[in-house]
Amino acid sequence: MTKKERIGSLINTITANYLELGVQPSELVENAFNSECEKVETYRKQERLFVDIVYSDIDDENKTYKYTMRYIYTKDRSLTRIDQKMGKNQFKKQWCRQEILDLLIDELRILLLSVKDKSFVDKVVKSIPLEIQKSITNHLKLVA
Repeated sequence: MTKKERIGSLINTITANYLELGVQPSELVENAFNSECEKVETYRKQERLFVDIVYSDIDDENKTYKYTMRYIYTKDRSLTRIDQKMGKNQFKKQWCRQEILDLLIDELRILLLSVKDKSFVDKVVKSIPLEIQKSITNHLKLVA
């Protein structure tokens, strides 16, 4: 894959990750009908919506294990993070939209810095969501 093809692929992936809302709370509530689901709880803290789903699972030795999946949303209904808690342990991050976007944007920045064609770089930057454009152009200006 050429550098320009990789840049195009990154832009598509960044845009999809940025625009995709993710699984919605109403879809998660459907888990209440799952026999392993013990509880579905939805609550708000400040500007975030939390959906906690508690499951129980029985292993081969008939031991019951409980685990909780936590889905966290912004006020615009965008899934931002998924955490998991096993038993009485602390929640551990399983997925984070911002971390994924940050990694993809960092890779894009590095590739754009190595491109000599300024008009191509400008075209690329204009093709991505505004919030991400600012992050990339600020970084490119600092390096230039």
